[in-house]
Amino acid sequence: MRIALFRPPPATERVTLLAAVDGAAAVAAADRARLLLLPAGVWPPRGGESADGPFAEGLATVAARHRLALIAGLVEEAFGHRFDSALVFGADGRARGHYRRVHLAAEGERFAAGRWGLVAPLECGPTAVVMGADLWVPEYIRALVLTGARLVVGLDRAAAAATAVLAAARALENGVPLVWAAVSGPAGLWRPDGTHVSVEEAPGTVRLVTVTGTTPALRPVRRHPRLYRPVCGEEDRD
Repeated sequence: MRIALFRPPPATERVTLLAAVDGAAAVAAADRARLLLLPAGVWPPRGGESADGPFAEGLATVAARHRLALIAGLVEEAFGHRFDSALVFGADGRARGHYRRVHLAAEGERFAAGRWGLVAPLECGPTAVVMGADLWVPEYIRALVLTGARLVVGLDRAAAAATAVLAAARALENGVPLVWAAVSGPAGLWRPDGTHVSVEEAPGTVRLVTVTGTTPALRPVRRHPRLYRPVCGEEDRD
């Protein structure tokens, strides 16, 4: 299964950005990709937009035109808050999910935290969508895999250097491939054995990774959740 990663060049006009995404989708579809993945926060450059606004409508049209699943980052404005969100569309152009990033780091003053995880039913199989600091929380991604995810995809802006280490650990400990798209920093595919297939994403260039299998290299370790529960039982103070 092929997954295409695309870092669009900076755009201040929606029509320009959507044209770039449409061109990337055409290239990805011609190369038999099943999913086109864009980084976090690709639109809008300032302010926010609703999750059912004109950018979302444009993405749905692109997905349907090229028969290609598509995931892209959106700075979402809703309920008086701003969220770091991901829009998910199937190859038929229908919305398959909408994710607001749950775990915040230094962006906490800019964004509000989301309240749900997402495993989207896509043509490439049940796909967990995570963003940014979600990668630092192993039990969160573990829960998504236990829910049924067979692939994890991540969207980021400036991925930290530690992303490569964390992505390898999340892939290995869960026995699933993990694909990470970022505006800058580590990106690419981490196989279930933790090995990394790197991609250098120049703006405007489509890069493909091939996902094969979901079998970890190491024998899974038996977990003891009752032992960890007190450690993970931090109060939600939001």
